[in-house]
Amino acid sequence: MSNDKCSRAEALRARGASMSEIAAVLEVTRQRVRQMLAEAREARLRAASPDPFSRLSVRTANGLKAEFLYLRKQPLTVDTVARAYEQGRLRTVRNIGRKSVEEIGRWLAEVRGRPAESAHES
Repeated sequence: MSNDKCSRAEALRARGASMSEIAAVLEVTRQRVRQMLAEAREARLRAASPDPFSRLSVRTANGLKAEFLYLRKQPLTVDTVARAYEQGRLRTVRNIGRKSVEEIGRWLAEVRGRPAESAHES
């Protein structure tokens, strides 16, 4: 489901529409409306969080925590992740695959305020 539909569901709910009304407008089930509202709320909370790691997917963040905090006994900072990304070491991290590496590349660009570069690790 697109973020656009989640945003539309949230806007309709804010205007007082019921779950059934939103479901009819978006042509989805009431259960899917609940899920979309939860997704939108979660995205809003992640974006507002001061912790940059909250902007990563749970799987990617947990993979990084396990690798850096528990296995390497290093602090998990944006800089340590950036160094590992630039050196091509993230592909060897358990539960960090190609999609997670791409996500980390976009995340690093966002956190550092630069445009996303092509992935260093193909």
